[in-house]
Amino acid sequence: MKDKLNGKWRVLSLIVGVCTVLFTVGIFNVSAASNIIKGPYLLFEGSNTAMSVLWQTSEDQSNVLKWGTEPTLTVTSSTYEATVGTYGDDNQHMFNITGLQPQTKYYYEVDGEAGSFVTAPADDATSVKFLSYGDSRTQPNYQDQVATLARQAYEADPAYQTLLLNSGDIASSDSESNWTAQHFVPKSAYPNLHTLLTEVPMVGARGNHEGVGSVYEKYYPYPYVEDFYWSFDYGPIHIAVVDEYTDFKPGSAQYNWLENDLASTKKSWKIVMGHQPAWGAGTHGNNTDLQEYIHPLLKQFGVPLYLNGHNHNYARAEFEGVEYITSGGGGAPSYDVDPTWPNIVKADKSYFLTEFDVEGDQMVVTSRRIDGTVIETITVNNAQVQLDISELTLTPDKDTLQMDSPDSSIKLGLSAMNSHNANVDLSGANVKYYTDKPDMLSIAADGTVTAKNKPVFNESAQVWAQIYDGSKLVTSNKVTIHLENPDGLAEATLTSDVNSVSSNSKAQLSLSLKDNLGVDMDLSSATIQYKTSIDDILKVSASGIVTMQNQPLRTMSVNIWAEVTVQGISIDSSKVSIIVGPPLNGESHVLVSPIKGQYDDTEELADGTLDLESSDLEIVTEESNQQILLRFAELAIPQGAKILDAYIQFSVDEPDKNVDPFDVNIYAEDVANSELQNPPNVSSRMKTKNFVNWKDAPAWTVEHEAGPDQQTPNVAILVQEIANKDGWKEGNTLGFILTGQGTRTAESFEGAGDNEDQIPQLHVIYTTAASVPTQPGNGDGNPTQPGNGNGNPTQPGNGNGNPTPPVNGGSEPVIPVNPFTDVNSQYDWANDAIAVLAKQGIINGTSATTFEPGKRITRADFMEMLVRMLDLKADVTSNFSDVSANDYYYKALNIVKALGIANGTGDNKFNPRDFISRQDMMVLISRAMEVTNKLDLSGMPADLNGFKDKLSIAPYAIDAAAEMVKAGIIQGNGSALNPKGQATRAETAQMIYRLYLMLQKNGSL
Repeated sequence: MKDKLNGKWRVLSLIVGVCTVLFTVGIFNVSAASNIIKGPYLLFEGSNTAMSVLWQTSEDQSNVLKWGTEPTLTVTSSTYEATVGTYGDDNQHMFNITGLQPQTKYYYEVDGEAGSFVTAPADDATSVKFLSYGDSRTQPNYQDQVATLARQAYEADPAYQTLLLNSGDIASSDSESNWTAQHFVPKSAYPNLHTLLTEVPMVGARGNHEGVGSVYEKYYPYPYVEDFYWSFDYGPIHIAVVDEYTDFKPGSAQYNWLENDLASTKKSWKIVMGHQPAWGAGTHGNNTDLQEYIHPLLKQFGVPLYLNGHNHNYARAEFEGVEYITSGGGGAPSYDVDPTWPNIVKADKSYFLTEFDVEGDQMVVTSRRIDGTVIETITVNNAQVQLDISELTLTPDKDTLQMDSPDSSIKLGLSAMNSHNANVDLSGANVKYYTDKPDMLSIAADGTVTAKNKPVFNESAQVWAQIYDGSKLVTSNKVTIHLENPDGLAEATLTSDVNSVSSNSKAQLSLSLKDNLGVDMDLSSATIQYKTSIDDILKVSASGIVTMQNQPLRTMSVNIWAEVTVQGISIDSSKVSIIVGPPLNGESHVLVSPIKGQYDDTEELADGTLDLESSDLEIVTEESNQQILLRFAELAIPQGAKILDAYIQFSVDEPDKNVDPFDVNIYAEDVANSELQNPPNVSSRMKTKNFVNWKDAPAWTVEHEAGPDQQTPNVAILVQEIANKDGWKEGNTLGFILTGQGTRTAESFEGAGDNEDQIPQLHVIYTTAASVPTQPGNGDGNPTQPGNGNGNPTQPGNGNGNPTPPVNGGSEPVIPVNPFTDVNSQYDWANDAIAVLAKQGIINGTSATTFEPGKRITRADFMEMLVRMLDLKADVTSNFSDVSANDYYYKALNIVKALGIANGTGDNKFNPRDFISRQDMMVLISRAMEVTNKLDLSGMPADLNGFKDKLSIAPYAIDAAAEMVKAGIIQGNGSALNPKGQATRAETAQMIYRLYLMLQKNGSL
């Protein structure tokens, strides 16, 4: 990229050099008639004595550019002009005005289009103001309102007419049409956005929607160092723009550049801007590579602020002295926020502008919604005051917070002693407060602790303070805060003895209650009201018997939960999913399979631009009529099965976004096993000749509704065509491609987040010949054979997928009765594993009679299973800081830490309640085998070559993944390992069971 850019700049310099450039005093030439179709707009390239003006015309012609310090640009000694010709193939014009004075306002005009700008401050300036917003794509009507705020800011205070930082996703795709429709908009339609571009230069970061960035770079040719990263000074601030879509791991060119850039700048303030959040509030996940690689550089070089977008909302996180601000409210469809995400201090779903006011060692940051109201104002301190702190002591005024009372608070007192045992004045210190339960507590700048989110049961949290003493970070003692709920009802768990109901069958619900101490409660005093996600389909009696009220036309899933009240406290129980429909004969099977990965639902616009991480699915028109790919993985449909019914169930995301006529064709991808492609693509995939027409769907008017109106027509003909292919086998992936016109907006995999019932689901009813045994269920309602922890149909084997019985003292285990009533026919494939491991005491249920097999497994629970199975023991010396002595997993995590099996996630933390990824499971099993010498594992990165997603494996997990694959413990799904996916409790039990049988085979158990 650097050679290309250097070449481009050489050409541009040559073009500008040969332009007829005429500087005059008192004389103006009149240019030929022109038609400016983009701009004029401004480009800041890092100099406080220069500014570039750019525009595009519909014809190849020269234009006269005038500039000066007077608004009228009349004939005076301070007015200049230049005749500027075109360059490139698209009649672009660019002129770099040099010789300007710092921090001075200039006016310019080109063929009737006027604008102004203020040059950057002097090098020795100690104050500056500037503006920011990001994710301005898709909806110029909202961006115009944000631009209105920006113009109002510098009309009220001219010091804000400086610079606009845009954290990326400026247009929804890197196409001429989208840049024209969403950024270079006509003044008649979007007057404030158009005018803002003529008056304030934008500095942007490349976002995922900029793609390869060819059009972005065409219109904004910043002086990049390489790819899309560069830096510049602006008054007292040094700003580094990173390219998160170019390698920034240690040792990479970008990492080395950033390290040297931050180390060498002499500016008192440093800011880094990228696109994705290291810590945000959803819906996109946090970028852990930023946390691992960039955050330490920010700490090392005293960078107090990281600015990003990606999430279309406002969020501010504080971590180790660095403010992470998500400024993604520039116009793209807003995202919901989750303030419980790690380190989040403030979150807001809105369109907004962020204003920065730097004065000396303080920066005041104000984020303002388009209605003028303020989200928040914070002060960031940059001074590194030397305080000589030898001891920092935190003291609370009480130790208990009543989580149900908005008035309950705790005030933290902070004192310090220096090396001479004298008190230290902390009035000017930059104090930050932290807690190990940021999802439950808020701590204000003055040390006031209040409740953020109530925990299910009573909990304890630790809080502490940190102060920068010069460049040294000083941490106080940690104090324990007790988080108390009202005495009484805290949790309700609902289970069902079966997972399906028809006109001649029923289900029995069971409800269990726990109080705020986690103790079981008596149901006799409870008031219970059952609720269903779809009305008039199921009837639930007061005793919890579920029967069919009205038979739906086709088999579907209905969620049931209970609203429970005990002594004035009301809560909703967990949900159970019941499959309901016409009676099935004995050979019929029901499969319900959701989308399983973020790249399995993809939108491709008409210009070929892909949206791989969208928070919703516009079926099928967004800015253009797009194509949508839906991949349903690990389908346990036998080759040649007879498909009776099949449909895709969606959930509504944006009920106000219906566009008619709605006329969509649904194809299957015409391959026996749909695979991820690199580079990704939708339109190049081969479609079946057959298709199913989906026409005149009712308007979707209720958010998150997932009923008959959100179902496709019967696509059995398409599923049948693929299941009949010679290469089809159980566990393959089937893809659907949707094309046509009209819009209904559904939740996507990423947009649904933890709401699994909102993810698109494929429903299939099929029969098989008697000679073809089938076993339903993989933890997601998908019928599969016993798996390897990934839901992949395998049996415990010899590393090659071939079933082998255990030997060396390990006879085939006798399968005991499964004690858990919720391990029903849906989980037959995992029944043996759960039953055996429960009998051996290796796994526990979530209660005496429930296992919750479809629930994702936490990091702590996985370690519990591993410790019990291997009978690990160790002398305990210390534990992770986020594990308390009364946690049920305390001993297990003590052991694995002492043995070196688990090193935590950094800062002596383990994050025990987080869900564990498949790649972390592989690493922990590998370390356990190495420490115990129970299984000799070996593998090379080349063993992963057969998997398309091998590049998504984190570097720390590559060797372990290779060992697991070579040993046959993990075999993946077709050509994918899904390393960052999360397994259910049933899938994890199956994987542990496979390892259990392998260790029995070699006599290690």
